[in-house]
Amino acid sequence: MDACTAAGHRLRPRVRGTALLLAALCCSPACAPARRAGPAGGAALSGSAASRPAARGLDRAAGERAGAPHPSAAPGADDEPVAPYVFYEGTSGRRTDLEGFLRLAEGASLLAFGELHGDPVGSRMELRLLESLVRHPKPVALALEFFERDMQADLDAYLAGRTTEADFLRSTRRDDTYARTHRPLIELCREHRVPVLAANAPRRLVSAYRSSGLGYPEYLAGLDERERSYLPATTTVLDDRHRERFMQLMGPERGPSFFKSMSLWDDAMAESAAAFQRAHPEYRVLLVVGSFHVTEGLGTIAKYLARAPGASAKTLLMSHANDGSLSFEDADRGLGDVLLKVSPPAALPVVPLAREP
Repeated sequence: MDACTAAGHRLRPRVRGTALLLAALCCSPACAPARRAGPAGGAALSGSAASRPAARGLDRAAGERAGAPHPSAAPGADDEPVAPYVFYEGTSGRRTDLEGFLRLAEGASLLAFGELHGDPVGSRMELRLLESLVRHPKPVALALEFFERDMQADLDAYLAGRTTEADFLRSTRRDDTYARTHRPLIELCREHRVPVLAANAPRRLVSAYRSSGLGYPEYLAGLDERERSYLPATTTVLDDRHRERFMQLMGPERGPSFFKSMSLWDDAMAESAAAFQRAHPEYRVLLVVGSFHVTEGLGTIAKYLARAPGASAKTLLMSHANDGSLSFEDADRGLGDVLLKVSPPAALPVVPLAREP
C-alpha cells in the first residue's frame, strides 16, 4: 500500500475518495515529448494547417450544450452509454460546453485538462478537445502526465512508425486501462503528426529523491547526465493552497515528505511544456493530467506560468458529483476555468474535489 492510498484509510469517508484520486495520480507514469526533426528524432513538426489534416469526427468535437445533464458515450463506442455530465463556467456557475472552453482558451498558451483517471466521460472529452485543436490553424502539442521522460525515445519511435504498437506498449509499460483511456489521443497524434511531450519525471527517480534526505541540487549532483536529463532543473516546495490541500489528505507525518514528490512532478510537467514552447513558440500545449495537479490554477499551472513569463493557461477540471447531484455548488467556484461535473461510474468511488469547509 503506497502512502497516498494509506492516507485514504485514515481519513473520514467524505475525504477518502479524494485520497484515492491522489493515490491514482501519484501512481501514474508521465508523458511523451514531441516528434521533432533533428537530433530528437521523430517526424518533422508541421507549422501550418495545410500540413496538418483535419481530425476525424470533428462535428462531434465541440461537445454538447449543457442545458441538462447529457448521457454521453465512451470514446469509439457512441452506442455505449456512460454517466451524465454538465459543463459549468468555473466562476459564474453558468452552464457551458466544450465549445465554451475553446472560446475561453482561444489565446491561452497552455490548456490543461484535469482528468479523473479512468473516467469514460473524461476520456471522450479529451479526445474531442484534441480533435478540435488539431483542426485549428494554430498548431498544438500534446503533453501527457502518463508517460515518463525516459520513455520519450520509445514514444517517438512509435509516433514515427518505426516500431510496432505491441513493442511500444511493452517498452512504455502500458496497463490494461490504456486502450480505453489515452490510446485514442496517441493514435490521433500519430495520424496527424501532432507532437507529444513526455511531461513527467520518472517515478523511480522521484521516489529516490524523496527518500534520500538530500536537497535537490545535491541529489541531482549524484546522478549521471542521462538521469539528470529526466528531471527538472529546479524544484520548489510552495507554501500555498495546493500544499494545504495535500497536507489535509496526507496528514502531518507523511505529508511534508510526499509533497516533495508532488512538487517535483508539478515542476517536471511545467518545465516540459515551457521548454517545448521556448523552442517552438508557435505552438500551444494541451496538457492532460490528474485533476489534483491543476485544481485552482495551482500546482503544475502555477509552476508553468513561473517558467513562461507572458504565457497564459486555462483549465478544464473534472469533478465527480457529490451525493449524485450535478448542480453547481459554491464550493465548486474557482476550481477550474471550466468545470466538467460527472456522475461517477459505478465501478469508481465518489471523488469530491470541492474544497473542504
